[in-house]
Amino acid sequence: MASMQLEEFLKKELDGIEYVVFDMDKISYVSSAGLRVLLATHKKLAANGGYIKLINVDYGVEDVLMVTGFRRVFTIETKGGKVYNPERS
Repeated sequence: MASMQLEEFLKKELDGIEYVVFDMDKISYVSSAGLRVLLATHKKLAANGGYIKLINVDYGVEDVLMVTGFRRVFTIETKGGKVYNPERS
């Protein structure tokens, strides 16, 4: 699914949702547009106390999330077993 398609789907489906889990098992690359969709989704969920969790994140995507600072924003479980869980207020 392309970033624009995902964004349109999420805009329609997020009302009343507390959290979203993205299974990243088949994802080896995340574009800037994909990061933007994740951040917009996070902001919408966080406004109501919700969050995003990314599971099965591979090394390349984990590296991008680290460099961009998103590792401090999302709960992340990597394929290698690392877990990053940001503080939630």
